[in-house]
Parts: sequence; structure tokens; C-alpha cells
Amino acid sequence: RLGQLAARALESESARILKSGSANKRGLSKLLDATLREGHDMQTFGLGTAAALASRERYSRFTSSMHAVYDRMEASLDRSGSVPIALVWGRHGDHLRRAPALAE
Repeated sequence: RLGQLAARALESESARILKSGSANKRGLSKLLDATLREGHDMQTFGLGTAAALASRERYSRFTSSMHAVYDRMEASLDRSGSVPIALVWGRHGDHLRRAPALAE
């Protein structure tokens, strides 16, 4: 019991949120989360994210580059002739779009 309490005390707040939160544990969010974990080295991903947030200049550069990525990807999804993509993007696109928010 004491070991569990010590381990919990050392656990980061973000780790506790990921373990206890339910938003990424159902539906499309669960599938996207699994894809992220399978396709990325999470330690490297975390370090890159921390570096992008280290200063306003870095964050601004990161945000600008992400706007370009999301803008092109979303335009491609809008134009896709694929039935499965049209079904998913048509249903979830409004919730998944990031380009307009990144442009602000």
C-alpha cells in the first residue's frame, strides 16, 4: 500500500489525467489515440512538444507549421472521393478541423 502511494505521488499530473480521463477511451478518439501511440515514439513526441512550447517564438513557429499541415490535410479530406473517408469526415469533420483555430 505504501509503495502504491509513493508511486502515485511521483506520477505526473498529465499522466493521471490520461489514465483517468475518458475522452480518448471510446469511439473515434480511441482509434486516433491508438494510431498516435503506434506511429510515434511517445518519449520523442513528448520532448518535441516540450521544445515547441519552450518559448513564444518556438510556439509561434510550431503553430504556423501546424496550420499549413492541417489546412492541406483538411482540404484533401474535403475533396476526397473515397466513400469511407467521406463518411468519417462528413460525420466528424466539424469536430476534427484544426486549421481555422490555428489560423487565429
